[in-house]
Formats: sequence, structure tokens, C-alpha cells
Amino acid sequence: MKRSMTGPVVVSLVLHALLILAFVLKWNLDKPKRPGGGGGGGVVHAVVVDELQFRQHAEFVKQQKIQKQQEQVQQQEEQQKAQEQVRQQKEQETIRLRKEEEKKQAEKEVTRKKEIERQKLEAEKKIALEKKKIEEKKQKELEQKRLDEERKKKLEQDKAEAEKKRLDELKKKEEESVSYTHLTLPTTSRV
Repeated sequence: MKRSMTGPVVVSLVLHALLILAFVLKWNLDKPKRPGGGGGGGVVHAVVVDELQFRQHAEFVKQQKIQKQQEQVQQQEEQQKAQEQVRQQKEQETIRLRKEEEKKQAEKEVTRKKEIERQKLEAEKKIALEKKKIEEKKQKELEQKRLDEERKKKLEQDKAEAEKKRLDELKKKEEESVSYTHLTLPTTSRV
């Protein structure tokens, strides 16, 4: 079975407080001395009590000063810790913001490069299309020229054939007319 220690501790603290109060108020708890008896023993004892009281008081003040100093040091340490923590948070926030900015810049750069690449591809397609159109136009012109030359040749050939036919017909007519006149000539010569 466990016993609670709070009761005896409280009683002990109260009794110590009463003793300190007695020394502070200079109560004399010794047995009263007979007048005239003992000589200066009481005075010596009183000086001892005062010295004891002074020492206890000095010790108490010293402990309070030490405790105050410790509290001040602890408060300064806590303040320094808090300041350090705030500084680290600001530093981390700055680093985070810098990273975000770098990421945005990188994304912008990638987007810009993609746009440049897309425009380059479009320009290349446009140039290729223009070249293709020019090539097709040249092909059509060459084809047209070839067709024109073929027509011209055909026309010249047809003309040459027509001329040849005409000349052949003229020759035939001449030959016929010569042969006819040749046939008719002897008869005319008879006359």
C-alpha cells in the first residue's frame, strides 16, 4: 500500500515557515533566563541567534539571486531559441520561395523552348509546303511545255503531212494534166 507524502510535506513546510518567521521577527524561543543569573550568556546567545538569522537570510537572498539569475539565463536561452527558430523558419521560407521561383522559371523556360520548337517546326513545314508548291508548279510548267512542244511538233508534222499531201496531189494533178495534155497533144498536133 502506498502512502501519500503530501500531508507530511505540507506540515514540514508550514513548520519551517513558522521558524523563519520567528527568526525574522526576532522571537526568542529559548527558555526565559532569570534576571541576574548567567551574566552575558544571554547576550552571546542573542548574537549567535542574530548571526544565524543573518546567515540564513543571506543564504536565502543568495539563493533568490541565483534563482533569478538562472531564470534570466533560462529566459534569455528561450528567447534565443525562439529567435533562432524564427530565423530558421524565415530561412526555410526564403529557400522554399526561391525554389518555387526557380521552378517557375524552369517551367517558363521549358514552355518557351517548346514554343520556339513548335514555331520552328511550323516554319519548316511552311517552307517545305512552299517548296512542294514551287516544285509542283515547275512540274506543271514542264508538263505544259512538253505538251506544247508535242502539239507544236504534231502541228508541224500535220502541216508537213498536209503540205506533202497537197504537193503529192499537185504532182498527181500535174502528172494527170501532163498526161492528159500529153494524150491530148498528139491529137492537137494532127490538126
